[in-house]
Amino acid sequence: MQTGLLAVVLAYFFISIIGIGWLVSKKQKSDDSFLLASRSLNWQVLSITLALSILGTPHIFGLFEMSYFMGAVSMWFSFACTLVLIVLCIWTGPWVRKLNVSSVPEMLYILFGKKTRLLMVCVMIPAIWGITTCELQGMGITFSLLTGMSIEHASILGGFLGILYVSMAGLQEVAWLNVVNAAVKYLGLVVAAVFVTMKLPHGWAGVSQYYIDQDQPWMLSIWGTPELFWSFAMGTVVAILIVHSLGQQLCQPAMGAKDVGTLRKCLWPAVFINGLLAIFSVTFGMAAKSVPQFSALGPKMAAITMLLEYLPGFAIALLLCAIFGSMLSSFSATILASATLYTKDIHSYLANGPVSPAEEKKVARMAIIILVIIAAIVATAMPPIVLALNWLFSWYAPMVVMILIGLFWKRNETVAVITFLAGWAVNIIWSFTDVAGMLGLEAFKFSNVYPVLLISLVVGIVLTSIMDGKQAYFAKENQSCIAKSA
Repeated sequence: MQTGLLAVVLAYFFISIIGIGWLVSKKQKSDDSFLLASRSLNWQVLSITLALSILGTPHIFGLFEMSYFMGAVSMWFSFACTLVLIVLCIWTGPWVRKLNVSSVPEMLYILFGKKTRLLMVCVMIPAIWGITTCELQGMGITFSLLTGMSIEHASILGGFLGILYVSMAGLQEVAWLNVVNAAVKYLGLVVAAVFVTMKLPHGWAGVSQYYIDQDQPWMLSIWGTPELFWSFAMGTVVAILIVHSLGQQLCQPAMGAKDVGTLRKCLWPAVFINGLLAIFSVTFGMAAKSVPQFSALGPKMAAITMLLEYLPGFAIALLLCAIFGSMLSSFSATILASATLYTKDIHSYLANGPVSPAEEKKVARMAIIILVIIAAIVATAMPPIVLALNWLFSWYAPMVVMILIGLFWKRNETVAVITFLAGWAVNIIWSFTDVAGMLGLEAFKFSNVYPVLLISLVVGIVLTSIMDGKQAYFAKENQSCIAKSA
């Protein structure tokens, strides 16, 4: 057990989390301060928070794992995340900020009605919680390697840090901690890259030559093979666009922006901060596979073991702070999103009378603790991270289709409910039967987003065209209302 390194890493996080959390909590005054940062985030803080909200275990261990099997084509996971940040800063973020909502299901309530709000929150909470388990898996693996403790105990330790990261002051605490962790993250990765370059037996040229010798030159290209490009790369792009462009995890920081102009200023900083990490993760993962002693450990352990082996003590401490910072940032976004959905769309919405801000904060904190405890238990099942995420993301497809239809075409709650149920049914059938094989689409067995999105589009468009409904929310008659809520 490397107790010295563990002490340094834990000291960094306890000091930064408790210190920043305490300072921010003392300044909070508004009713929305815990969940929405009083809708006061400026572009400098918000751009970093948007970037790090979807920059965690999938970008680190997920890409270590996928690059081991797929090579450079796994970069498309990161390309998809940068693309969704563009969509959010230009379009979907301003939409939710103009509507002045506290959650995406509340937006559905405004567009369609009560049934869609309750249906969607019952799907979104488990889906986001599933992402939380993947984040904890990454923290558990890293703590386990560093300390020698079991992954079960390591996941519990990671969950405890995650609770502290978000529960003291909510979104504002997360935002300011992300500023600190962004700087530490890239410093740690650059230092790690220098030492890996120095230690690789045959340098980076040797890594390239390994894949050529293995008759796998396609692993050196971001285009991969045609099968991987269309099934994994494009499937991942579509899935991430669906889940994050109108998902609570990324929309919640947008809801906390000062105004729409603030969101648009975040575009390029957020894209740069988010997109750069994948270059390090994929190259480390591919380098580890090219070295026999690390390749033998398998996709989950090869890259992180290589880094712990090649780096000196101070660089390991810095890198671990960088890795944990990234994972905690994304973890906190998922768990705060789940707690917000439960607090706003179940507890407060279904309450018999008004719910005070103090009670909402208490309920949110309790939800955070309970959800983290359950996630820590499930994280030890160790599902493949990126594939698990793509399955979870597919549940959002019907919602995105109907929100776009409701904003710009026509609104009918019955159509929305039928579209939701049809899309979710297809997701279940595609996952638990061999329908993909029967259709000759074995390569797309794990690309649920394609059939779910197709059915959602067909059902949503056809039913909306033949059934009566309310006018689109963004029709001219509603523009004055939208302007007032901005």
